[in-house]
Amino acid sequence: MTKKIINKNDESHASSILKKFYDEGLIPAEKKPYLTKLSFGEGPYLAVESDQGEAHYLLDAASQIATLGHGFNPSTFFGTSHHKAAWTNNPYDSSFLELLDSYRHFFERKLKRQKIEINITNSGAEANELAIGLAYAQRAHKKANKIMAFEGSFHGRMLLSLYSTWNPVKREPFQWQGHETTFVKYPEINDDQIRREFPDHWLSYWESGDFLDPTAKPQQSWLDNSLDKELKEEVKSLWAIRDEFLKGEIFTLLIEPMQCEGGDRYSSDRFHTALLLMAKQFGVKVIYDEVQTGFHLGREFFWHQQFELKDSKNKQIAPDYIVCAKKAQVGLVIFDRTNNPPQLNYSEQQFQVASVIRGYIHALGLDQLQANILEKEEIARKELHKLTKDYDQYISRPRAMGLCFAFEVNDQEKVNEFIKLRFEHGLLFYPAGAKTLRFRLNTAFSAEDIQFLFNQLRNIIKRIYQNEKVELPTLKVGSAKETYNGWSKWHEQMVAMKTEHSSIQAQDFIKTELDSFSKKFGTNLKLIQINAQNFEQYKSKIIDIEKASYEPTRQTDISYFKKTAHDKNSVCLGIQKDDELAAIAFAGPIELYPYERGLRSDPDFGKENSLYMIDTTVLPTVQGMSIGKFLKYSLTLIAMEGKYQFIKGRNRDRLPSHMVLINLSLGAYEQFFIKEDYPDHAPFRDVLYYKQELKWNTEEKGTLSNRINGNLTTKDLNFEFIQEQIPQLVNKVCLSNFVGHQFLNELDQISNQFPKEMRHLYTTSGQSECVDKIIKSILFKDPTSFAKESYFLSFEGHLFGKGSNFSRSLSQHHFTSEDELYFPVQHLPHPDDKNYKTILKNLETHLKNSHLKGIWIEPVRQMDQEGVPLEFLRELKKKAQEYKIPLIYNESASQQFHFSENHYFISNDEDLTPDMTMVFLGGQMGLCFLKDEYYISKPLMMISTWDGDQFALTQYMKSMNILLENKNEILGKRKEFKSKIKGRSHGLLTPPLSYSLMEKLSTFQSCFKLDPSDSEIREFLK
Repeated sequence: MTKKIINKNDESHASSILKKFYDEGLIPAEKKPYLTKLSFGEGPYLAVESDQGEAHYLLDAASQIATLGHGFNPSTFFGTSHHKAAWTNNPYDSSFLELLDSYRHFFERKLKRQKIEINITNSGAEANELAIGLAYAQRAHKKANKIMAFEGSFHGRMLLSLYSTWNPVKREPFQWQGHETTFVKYPEINDDQIRREFPDHWLSYWESGDFLDPTAKPQQSWLDNSLDKELKEEVKSLWAIRDEFLKGEIFTLLIEPMQCEGGDRYSSDRFHTALLLMAKQFGVKVIYDEVQTGFHLGREFFWHQQFELKDSKNKQIAPDYIVCAKKAQVGLVIFDRTNNPPQLNYSEQQFQVASVIRGYIHALGLDQLQANILEKEEIARKELHKLTKDYDQYISRPRAMGLCFAFEVNDQEKVNEFIKLRFEHGLLFYPAGAKTLRFRLNTAFSAEDIQFLFNQLRNIIKRIYQNEKVELPTLKVGSAKETYNGWSKWHEQMVAMKTEHSSIQAQDFIKTELDSFSKKFGTNLKLIQINAQNFEQYKSKIIDIEKASYEPTRQTDISYFKKTAHDKNSVCLGIQKDDELAAIAFAGPIELYPYERGLRSDPDFGKENSLYMIDTTVLPTVQGMSIGKFLKYSLTLIAMEGKYQFIKGRNRDRLPSHMVLINLSLGAYEQFFIKEDYPDHAPFRDVLYYKQELKWNTEEKGTLSNRINGNLTTKDLNFEFIQEQIPQLVNKVCLSNFVGHQFLNELDQISNQFPKEMRHLYTTSGQSECVDKIIKSILFKDPTSFAKESYFLSFEGHLFGKGSNFSRSLSQHHFTSEDELYFPVQHLPHPDDKNYKTILKNLETHLKNSHLKGIWIEPVRQMDQEGVPLEFLRELKKKAQEYKIPLIYNESASQQFHFSENHYFISNDEDLTPDMTMVFLGGQMGLCFLKDEYYISKPLMMISTWDGDQFALTQYMKSMNILLENKNEILGKRKEFKSKIKGRSHGLLTPPLSYSLMEKLSTFQSCFKLDPSDSEIREFLK
């Protein structure tokens, strides 16, 4: 396929559109000057809108800063759309909970540990914040309150993660006195050879605890080793760490196994082994920040696994917490649960279900493609070393590992020249550290794509250093091999069938697509159904296909095919090429195969609700045309019209990786893992037993408690909306860099629900990020006024998220009974009709205190839907204005006319308008609205990597528009619902309750939480 490369006209077109939003002050002027066309992205190429409205492309050699492991619109990610919970964002969906359990088991296998727990957040910075909070709750010394990090580090832009980020330009404008991180030197090695020779007695020394003696000195032979200068730097760094540990102030150490933002700075296994051994003896928790390096940036799934960290007895040494994001699509904190450590309860974790599913698919897919990743490293490494050798007077220090590579620009002043020219050459890449250019590949890169990248880098070098005129790329010619590009239609149809919004018959759809498929490849293909009447006709050919495709131990016996074809509930398909059977796919009721390994362990065995895939095989002579994929998709579509709810099957680990990826693309997930199932000598002998949903469960727990997280039901998903949303569901882009028309227009639309003076906004990935962006705005205004005595004020039971340390302090969250709030926040009682006048009187004392820096309040509490009195809110605003104290609302619960039937957001009531408002829209999307005096318009000051989520925003906007267009009817439905449920439409309920109602509610402490969306109310009343 030939792709048109981006040009200056595309840039001018996008800039003129973005300018309108910048001039209005809606968002900071920091986006890249291109508008995305997500549905047109392909492989490693980001599609943007040209000035003529067509798609132009750039090669994303940053893979959206390591967020995209499979490129744009990868087939596997369409599997996300097959999960009901991805659309409803219900974290209690039964299939999603099974998938989440599978995710834990996957991490246990990868980390070789028995009991792993994961806590989910909305971003990498938030995950680091949570890990810090968990470490703080378990600190060995109760007076310890300091974090240690490394020079060159980057851990995010929320408060503590930012304070632990080395770059002073990013950190210092927001530094709160008394919360500084202690930094030590990162012992960078000069190349990518991370496995280093250990000197004599290295392990025994760091295990002995001799360094715990304050008078101890490091072994002089390590410092005097003239042949290994990097060893000397490692020892100096370790000793600086030891000196700080001796003070008893450090409770956690935060480290990247390879510093990414700092300049792709590698470190050795030798250093990390000593570091972990020392930290354990001091009782300091170690957090490995694998936000960017995790999920196979390197050769192994987790970067630190490449170190093979072991003690002198060959026992694995592990960090206390591993933090992931980027390709995980959410923030993850991974830790051992053997000793029941503190953690966020599942009900306290707020996240986008679709992103978790996409991250799960990422994990399994990348794991299956490890060999592919290593092949790409070899191609890139060869080109990289050739490039740096050819231009060694300009660039140096090539380093590569897995899907990443980097080189140094010898003259730091030239770095920006590379960046200025990148788009002209159809490339996206970024600088890191002072002199590094870094690159992130993904599995969609072909050898030709890598060659295109290096050709353009050569041309850029020629322009910068040799003043050569080079031909700028206008077209990128892809492989001459024909491909079928209609797969997205299948997913649209299958999702529509699950939502009961499709009127097309499976056979008609398949016939149309097979005609298109055949024309694309210039061949005559015919789909046939094999059954009891015609099985003998195809029997010998089926045997031939098996023999041509597999060794004897992997061939399916013909008796299996026969009994499958003879069962009326089976789905048995073949594809004929030029009237010869060339491929087959057989599935029958699972009960037909009681002796197949693993099937009796399936809890669905005997329930007559599952088909079992016994075989999908394509003749070697026609492989490479995606016929196997076409067959599995056809079988799935036909099966969806039948009585069965699931398809089950077995995939051998790694060896048929293409089949694992096809099944993932249909929403399959691992139901269980069978070790050493194949009795042969191949390197991978395990089996993934998978489960694939054909129909969605209509009854799920928590559906009447989920308004804050998700506002839609499947009944809201018409075919057109499904078509519109799937590209946004499949592609998670960094909105801090690239946005499209829809995103901008939706922000503009929602801002119209706020008073004009508040129509300045930041986008975020969740409540905690909203909190931290708002406090950073307050800090930025006058950071010198923030002293150790400075504090904020909030109210009991008011929630502001539990991801960051500051949001947990506002929300009064304690991991343990002895846990202390990290940041200084004082809490007044929740105002109600009886006490609010007393609270206002007591408030005066705080308002007169010069150390008070802001007041945070929920007009309606998320916890129990209890609102504060209108008069209290009015007086609170007056007093805050009088004393010039920032007033911040969290309208996550009060939005949608839940505080007042006159205002979608109560912030729009001029008598109540605060200085700043945060609102969580569900999923992975939050917004901050600020008055001009608090808004930071300076570019790049308030960004985070993702800055929200397009899919979540559009989901929310659909519900918002439904409400605004049908306001009176919907408010009437709320009242009707209230009359049926104990006189309440929202709040906490106590028994007695009907069992059917309890099944639709989530629990909160000893109560049941009732907080339905308007769509759920509509469905309940039906």
